[in-house]
Amino acid sequence: ETSKTQVWQTMPEGSSTIRLAVPLTAGEHAIRAAVLAPMSEQDYKNNEIVYKTYVAPKLPDVVVKGIAYAYEAATQTVEINVTAANRGGITAKTDIMVFIGDNFTGIAHLNLQAGEEANHSFKGGSVTGKKKITAKAENAEDANYANNQLTIEANFCSKAKERSVEVIRSK
Repeated sequence: ETSKTQVWQTMPEGSSTIRLAVPLTAGEHAIRAAVLAPMSEQDYKNNEIVYKTYVAPKLPDVVVKGIAYAYEAATQTVEINVTAANRGGITAKTDIMVFIGDNFTGIAHLNLQAGEEANHSFKGGSVTGKKKITAKAENAEDANYANNQLTIEANFCSKAKERSVEVIRSK
């Protein structure tokens, strides 16, 4: 993590704004601004602000953001909803694939514009017990392949006659 600090001893005369030109690379950034007063204050907590920003890469960056599922115990079937987003700078043609355990459940072909987020539902067959649900995004070019997959654990119990819903989101 790179940190750059620029400090002024005093504000320019008659000014309440200081403009900075800071070159940012693709990715997440936190910009911190702090005012240090030369005199005693009652509340120092309001002298600082952190602004978080994201700079999109030039390539697509498909992220599997979340997996939600609804299990119908009476029929032992599951519906899986996957949320995927393109955090990159250009359109991404991507395939979203879902697996329950080692079993392939389905595939969706998506065209995600830069900044677009989409949800897609998959129907799973008969399933019981503790299983992993995995959603994978595959596309030819991606700025960051590390965020293209998300796995959660689910416990599918056929004893209850009720519907369970769980939502898991990535950070």
